[in-house]
Amino acid sequence: MIEIDIFAERRYNDYDCSGAVALRWKGFSQAFRRFIDWYNHSFNETAQSHEYFVLRTFDNIGGVSPSPGNRHAFVVESEQSLNEFINRCVNDLNGAVGEWIKNWFTWPSALLAMDKDRQLCGAWRDMAYFCLVEKVHGHKAACAWVNGIDSTGWPEFLGAQIEYLKSQACKEMQT
Repeated sequence: MIEIDIFAERRYNDYDCSGAVALRWKGFSQAFRRFIDWYNHSFNETAQSHEYFVLRTFDNIGGVSPSPGNRHAFVVESEQSLNEFINRCVNDLNGAVGEWIKNWFTWPSALLAMDKDRQLCGAWRDMAYFCLVEKVHGHKAACAWVNGIDSTGWPEFLGAQIEYLKSQACKEMQT
């Protein structure tokens, strides 16, 4: 499911506003929840699961002018500035943001979008990528991908994803 979210943060009697694209995928959410349960049990942690596959602000989608991540928060202080913000969001959706969203309409194009942007999905990227590879190329290919990763020395949460995928999701592929 693709959602368009508008965030507003009150500052000095005005509102800083931004738009974001939220991608939700039930299959990923379920897989990530199973990982979080395993992680919390295995590492005695209290990590929380989330519902997003990808959450990206309009400002951090390639091609949005002036350049991704460099636009200032839009301050809405009047009805006129609210209309300007709405127009900017509509222009974004008709431009680079809309084109970026189209990448997520098919599994193969979503996998290509992940390949093009190594920053997508943040700390849960490996779980997300595994799920997409599995959807596009099958379970055996996803396990071959994850089994080729050496996560030695990685931060605990990132390395735990690889360990989980190898020991739980791909346990039948262990040699």
